[in-house]
Amino acid sequence: DQFFGVRPFEAALNPLLFAYRPKGGLTGAGALGAVTYQWNENWATTGFVNYEPLMDDPADSPIVTRIGSRDQLTFGARLS
Repeated sequence: DQFFGVRPFEAALNPLLFAYRPKGGLTGAGALGAVTYQWNENWATTGFVNYEPLMDDPADSPIVTRIGSRDQLTFGARLS
C-alpha cells in the first residue's frame, strides 16, 4: 500500500490516477547480473544490472499502469 496504493484524496489531486488499494502479494521476480574486475589485490570494480517485472497487485496499480512501467530496471557500479 505504501508504494503502489493510491488514496482517494491523492487520486483527486492527479487526474491520471484513481483510488487503488493493493491487497499484497508478490511484488516481482527478475534476474540480476554482475561483473567484477579486480584491478589489483586492493581494488575492484563491480557493475550490475537488475531486471524485475512487477507482478500481482503492484503491477495493477494506476501508478504503474498509467504513469510508470511494469518493467523495472536498475543498474549501478561499485568501487571497492
